[in-house]
Amino acid sequence: MIEVIAMLTPNYFADDRIELRVIDREKHRIAVPLTLEPYEPTDPLPLTVAINKTGAQVLIDSLWSCGLRPTEGQGSVGQLGSTERHLADLKQIAFHALKIKE
Repeated sequence: MIEVIAMLTPNYFADDRIELRVIDREKHRIAVPLTLEPYEPTDPLPLTVAINKTGAQVLIDSLWSCGLRPTEGQGSVGQLGSTERHLADLKQIAFHALKIKE
């Protein structure tokens, strides 16, 4: 399986940098730095790299570990569910402490 791993490189004098590594651990291979070549706007764009869903999940998880979050959305379903259960517990504690019946 090909993995694309993100690593945060802190830079105290400029923006932090996210570095990507493309690794095939099974075949003990690693991608070398990419080179950019000129193209015409009408040319079809060639594929740079393809990964499966598991590899994409590894990439997303490593980007999350670097501190990146989606710009839109409400977070993951698991986190929202956990927050909702926590709020329900707090509501029950507060109602009990204040002797309020639901």
